[in-house]
Amino acid sequence: MDSFQKSADYQLANLFSAPGMSNEYLTRECLTIIAKLSTGEYSSTELKEESQKLFEFRKLLKEKDPVSQLIDAIYMALNNKCELDNEDR
Repeated sequence: MDSFQKSADYQLANLFSAPGMSNEYLTRECLTIIAKLSTGEYSSTELKEESQKLFEFRKLLKEKDPVSQLIDAIYMALNNKCELDNEDR
């Protein structure tokens, strides 16, 4: 993907693997996943695939970073959704 005209936070995360505290690009990515989760229109498998990159970035973030807390919330929500999906079968 061409990084020309991408935000500094996007470049820090994707080009340098150094997202930094409160990375706005990652925050937007998290909010997109949370919005999709809230609609219930997406399968947990699909959302897990979309979230995989966020889970990788989580390893690079500090515990007190609000973005890490968003990613943790997404992880927990997806695991709960998988459990509920399996119960419905």
